Order: sequence, then structure tokens, then C-alpha cells
Amino acid sequence: MPRTFPPGFRWGVATSGHQTEGSNTGSDTWFLEHVRPTAFREPSGLACNGYRLWREDVDLVAGLGLDAYRFSVEWARVEPSEGEFSAEALAHYRAIADRCVAAGIAPVVTYNHFTAPHWFAKRGGWLDPEAPALFARYYLHWSLLDNFEWVFGFEVRFGLHEVDRATFTRTPKPSAAVYSAIARANGGSL
Repeated sequence: MPRTFPPGFRWGVATSGHQTEGSNTGSDTWFLEHVRPTAFREPSGLACNGYRLWREDVDLVAGLGLDAYRFSVEWARVEPSEGEFSAEALAHYRAIADRCVAAGIAPVVTYNHFTAPHWFAKRGGWLDPEAPALFARYYLHWSLLDNFEWVFGFEVRFGLHEVDRATFTRTPKPSAAVYSAIARANGGSL
């Protein structure tokens, strides 16, 4: 029995900031990766170098014929010190959204994907009575890859594109062609 998808159904992929961007040095997770002992097999380092190679990543989404891309805005980059906002980081994430729109891709933004600024964690994180107000200030101010899999380091990998850790070259896996074909056959082509 063939499956059909409702009109307007979006075919997309997702990345998560700390796991793919790399060098998120102001985050609580970066801090925890570098203390000893640690629960992490290895630190995230450059991860997939997605912070620098974001244009190529949006192009990969478009090349698959998908029409949605969920990415994270890293709070630790936007507000590296309490109350100080980075114009560079805001411009960076705005550029990702703009490139998505220009390519006919819906940018789907996640404002909190596990990590938080280290300064926020030092205050008690989500247990701090001021946490909702601090997050709202950040949120309102802002108004497809192998993930670095937290505790397992780079040993466990998944994603539609393999990322060579030495060169950061993205190579489609067979699953990329299958997912793309399914999306295109069901109205996901651009």
C-alpha cells in the first residue's frame, strides 16, 4: 500500500550545534569535555567544522532536494559572557537562515539543543530561579552530517554524509541517495 504525505509536508534534515559546529569553547559541555575525569571519550574539538563550513552544509540539503533544515543557534556563541551579545554570532546564524530561504529551504531553528553557556551553568543552569528570564533574554535578542556522539566520541557515526575528520570533506553515504529519492518522489523536490 503506497503511503502518501499531506500537502505541505516538509522533508528535511537536522544538525545540532555543539555536535557539528566544533570549537564551542564557551559552552558548559566544552568545559565538561576538558575536565578530568570526564564522562566523554574524547572532546568535540572541531567536530564536523560546521561553523566554518555551513554554506556547504546548506548546499548539501538543497542538493538532496529537501525543503527543511533544522539547525541550532548556540547560546554560548550568541551570549558568550552574561549580558554581552556577539554581533558576529548573530550575523552568522542569520546568514544560515538567509541562505536556506534563498535556496527554497525552510530554516527550522532550535534555540537550545542540550548545551548552554558555561557562565549559565556556573549560576546553576536550569535550577537557577532566573533561568527562564536569562533564556528569554537570549531568545528574544536573537528573535546532515556525522554527529559527534557525546560520550562515544567519533566512534559511533550516523548521518547522510560522512565527514572525514582530517579534511572535513563531506561524502554522501548510500542512505543520502535513498532519502533524497524518497523525498523527491513524495513532493520534496525543489
